[in-house]
Amino acid sequence: MDYSPDFTDEKIGIVSVKQSNYFNIIQTLCEKFEVWADLVITHDAVGRVTHKAIVFSEGLTNPNYGGFRYGVNLKNSKRTIDSKNIVTKLIVPDTTNEFAENGFCSIARAGANQSGENYLYDFSYYYNFGLLDRAAT
Repeated sequence: MDYSPDFTDEKIGIVSVKQSNYFNIIQTLCEKFEVWADLVITHDAVGRVTHKAIVFSEGLTNPNYGGFRYGVNLKNSKRTIDSKNIVTKLIVPDTTNEFAENGFCSIARAGANQSGENYLYDFSYYYNFGLLDRAAT
């Protein structure tokens, strides 16, 4: 397959995205340009990723026939937890402050922040429901 970009099409829109993750950005692009995204990842013989690409197309290139079937006497299913309320990564933007060093406050500069990044991870939901083992992480 050739994953080379085709720059012959005219521009039809501009998308501006701030403080988001890759998957949300891809979803925003798909909605804006009314296309499907196919994430293509190839691996070598030992399982290392050798190539990553996102292929945008006007239709599904590889239909996913996965799903679920209702069990015996099961008439419907419903969601009991709204996943929008589960936060696993919280981005904390820098703020200006006249009393702070260099004129801004940032969690990236905090001594307790070993990664030095401007975001926090919280997997407590997954720990509480046994979906992740705290000792293993």
